[in-house]
Amino acid sequence: MSLAELEAAGDQCDPATVYRTVKRLQQVGLIRSLSFVERGARYTLAANSETINYLICEGCGKVEALETFSPFRGLKKALMERTGFRSLSHDLEFYGICFSCLWSNISEENRESFWRVLR
Repeated sequence: MSLAELEAAGDQCDPATVYRTVKRLQQVGLIRSLSFVERGARYTLAANSETINYLICEGCGKVEALETFSPFRGLKKALMERTGFRSLSHDLEFYGICFSCLWSNISEENRESFWRVLR
């Protein structure tokens, strides 16, 4: 969720209060910031963010978490053993075009051809 989305969700909440609350939640480790290139910061629960990868639409900016097995789990363990670092986390971002953006950019006359290609 982005700060703009948080502000919009709070009908009568002062934006400064939203920013202070987000900063405090980060300080106590409940949420963490995800900085996507050219998309600005988004926030996620810290407990759920250790090995989540992301799909990011280059058209509309939609972000989807991929809660699948991380191929980096073994690498992470090896890095901790070799370097002594702890609490390692990573963000892996896949950029592309979501179906909604793709569909909206296909003209009416080409949509039938599009479905034939997908089948």
